[in-house]
Amino acid sequence: MLESTVERHLREEAKKRKGMALKFVSPGMNGVPDRIVLMPDRKMAFVELKAPGKKPRPLQLKRKRILERLGFPVYVVDNIEQIGGILDEIQSGYGRSGRFFAHQYSGIRPDIITVAKGIANGFPMGGMLISPMFKPVYGQLGTTFGGNHLACAAATAVLDVIEDEKLVDNAAKVGAYLLEALRGIKGVKEVRGRGLMIGIEMEYPAKELRKRLIYDYHVFTGASGTNVIRLLPPLVLTMQQAEDFVKIFKQATESK
Repeated sequence: MLESTVERHLREEAKKRKGMALKFVSPGMNGVPDRIVLMPDRKMAFVELKAPGKKPRPLQLKRKRILERLGFPVYVVDNIEQIGGILDEIQSGYGRSGRFFAHQYSGIRPDIITVAKGIANGFPMGGMLISPMFKPVYGQLGTTFGGNHLACAAATAVLDVIEDEKLVDNAAKVGAYLLEALRGIKGVKEVRGRGLMIGIEMEYPAKELRKRLIYDYHVFTGASGTNVIRLLPPLVLTMQQAEDFVKIFKQATESK
């Protein structure tokens, strides 16, 4: 598959959804994304297009980071399967990103969205949201445990709490503070993410740092690969708790 094939599919899918995927050119500045996608309701995103398996050049990655720091979503697309279709919001959905769904930052209108995890706040449940463009047919879907009353009651209660306590707004506000405050700390190469879904890339393997955080400071963090520490705190995390974490993280890095 050629890059031009992926690009043509992007244009066609944007048009189907009443949007545009315009060629993006910036004279005097190389490495900018190939397309700027404009969708209804003033939603936009930048897209760097690649042939399958090809990766962005270092300069393209640099431009991508600059745009993301300005608050613009930037996507690298190397396959038509990444365009439209099914979006996985199992971990990023239900306010985690500072929006109810993470894809809302980009203006994407998916055909199907998968949800779970936060949907019932720990009670086992999963769900699938299907675009109204698909007409349901009787007998099309069968399920043994679907529609469990207790699970649905838990999911409804979760939605009430998210709304009443303004947890999506809290994730956006506290997450923005963490993203900014963690940059510049000794040993931190890059901080990326949205809301309370954050990756801290260190300049060295993070294993020992995570050990210090949990054994010396009683702070549990996740990991992604060798050098990245993952932060996925609860949406009720307060600004004070976030400030305390930043102080602890700084102390832990300085004691290396």
